[in-house]
Amino acid sequence: MLCLRYGIMSTTSGGIPTEQRDIVLGPFPYSDLSDMKNRPLLVISDEDYNQRREDFICCAITSNPKAHRYAIDITNADLESGSLKLDSKVRADKVFTLKQTRIKKRFGKLSLEKSEMVVDKIRDIIEMED
Repeated sequence: MLCLRYGIMSTTSGGIPTEQRDIVLGPFPYSDLSDMKNRPLLVISDEDYNQRREDFICCAITSNPKAHRYAIDITNADLESGSLKLDSKVRADKVFTLKQTRIKKRFGKLSLEKSEMVVDKIRDIIEMED
């Protein structure tokens, strides 16, 4: 688990510290929970959550070019740092929690503007209707 004490950040063995908007590689479950697939993930939980918990909240990222109502297109131009091999889509309808020790790699960090678009799309999905 990450903790912040006296300005020093630590993590459990094998874990990669996560920050909001990081794009990381980790296992993501199929919706029927029959299996998992390693795929890029967007960290959407904030720093306070990530530092206090062993897990983080993320959205799946896919390189499937098919248009999808709940997907936000991202390219390397949308990254503040790092790179993706292919233009991709963040699936705002595929949200789940993952233990930080399951992260295999960090690809980069998504821009604030694109990240806000993802959060707005999540709000659209879960908005309460009268």
